[in-house]
Amino acid sequence: MPDHWFMSLKGCDVGAFCLDEYIGCGKIGYAYKAIRKDLESEVAVKLIRGKPKAGWQTELKKVSKLHAIPGVVHFHALRTDQISHDRRT
Repeated sequence: MPDHWFMSLKGCDVGAFCLDEYIGCGKIGYAYKAIRKDLESEVAVKLIRGKPKAGWQTELKKVSKLHAIPGVVHFHALRTDQISHDRRT
């Protein structure tokens, strides 16, 4: 069941990114369109709770094979940051 807190983070900062628009959720986490603040460029950010679950490497392999398809977001980095919003982190 989706966690509505993750869906309510528009405008929150996550490290170098500002979450701009909630896209959706899946097996691994919650996706947002975001702005990379230092470059002012649009990117996709996937949020997960805690450590990555088993299977995250498989998802990256799948995405890398779809690089020529319009609308598929390329993987660039894995990093850890915390978000605090509505008295929850």
